Amino acid sequence: MRKKKSLTMITFLLFTASIWGQTYKALNSIEMKNNFTLIKTTKVKNCQETINNGANIKKITTFKNTSTNNEENYTITEEKTAGNNESILVDKILTNKIKSFNGTANIFVDETDKSKIHINYWLNGYDTIKKGTKIKVIDRKLQCDNTFLETPNTITVDKDIVFNLWKCSISEIAKNPDYYKYSNKVIEVYKLDNPTTIDYYLVNKYDKDVDYIIQLDNRQLISFKETAVEFGPITIPIKIRPGFTRNNVVVEQEFTGDLNLGAFLGYKIGKYRARYIKGEGFTQLPTSLSCTVGAFLSFSVASLDKANTTAGNSPIIDDSKKSIGIVSPGLGVMYSIFNFQIGFFGGFDLGAGSNSKNWNFNNKPWMGFGFAYSVSNFWKK
Repeated sequence: MRKKKSLTMITFLLFTASIWGQTYKALNSIEMKNNFTLIKTTKVKNCQETINNGANIKKITTFKNTSTNNEENYTITEEKTAGNNESILVDKILTNKIKSFNGTANIFVDETDKSKIHINYWLNGYDTIKKGTKIKVIDRKLQCDNTFLETPNTITVDKDIVFNLWKCSISEIAKNPDYYKYSNKVIEVYKLDNPTTIDYYLVNKYDKDVDYIIQLDNRQLISFKETAVEFGPITIPIKIRPGFTRNNVVVEQEFTGDLNLGAFLGYKIGKYRARYIKGEGFTQLPTSLSCTVGAFLSFSVASLDKANTTAGNSPIIDDSKKSIGIVSPGLGVMYSIFNFQIGFFGGFDLGAGSNSKNWNFNNKPWMGFGFAYSVSNFWKK
């Protein structure tokens, strides 16, 4: 009979979904690969633009005065006719196609052109150059004709020095020379024991003046490894408390469906999948597989009676009932396979209140798990 009851409870557990939920993400990023062609867009200022002779030039200047009670705005318009070989200074948007490089990045969809995905590579790391090392520092500035003006400087460092740049091996540069060619700052670091041979390179992968874009074709699918810190409210629908024996009193295992509310903080590893459909835009697809591992702290209430205080310090022997609060710290892992979720949890029940020592499961471990589908998952709204 007991075996049949346990089987029934397990079956109920396997098909029990937890309460609907919402997660929150922080520090989410993707691992960019080197199999994409990026459009590198850079704004260059003060580029000379020649105006056709006789063309009408209109210059609009805006002024603002905030010293009075009512803010005053002025717009001054000046017009003139261009003379022979007359020019003006303007900002130019220059583009280059480069091979993407491996690295941690954020991505976001262009608000006006849904076929464009912006790639924001994460900040450079730090590299320490040892005293006595020969380096060649190359500073590059993009010119209006889409060429670089280079300023090289070769020195031998007289003390340890730290650079906030991305370290690249010789093989990486050979495999993707765009690392070297299009970085606005490059440092060639030579071997300490052989100052005629390059040891590695330092390049700037985080150029705040540059926008990297992936242009998608119709129905093109992209997939990246994605990581993030996830947090939010959580509920665990079913708990299994293992049985035990204390002072010759046998306490049987317990399956409970307690109402509990807690907070979960975990690290997620999965895939970012998306497809662009012409006329509809950019759509993120359900991840094929992801895993979130983290810690939680939940709170609930237990009602004590003569059935669950048999192994306590002062068991209840009549029909009276008493309540205690329960704090449950623990660890959990949640898997998502497309729209299907499964979670496993483990923790301890720590009773709060003067009667907590009478509860059979005070300070005892428990396990919890369950399944969910689609928007119904372990995260609680």
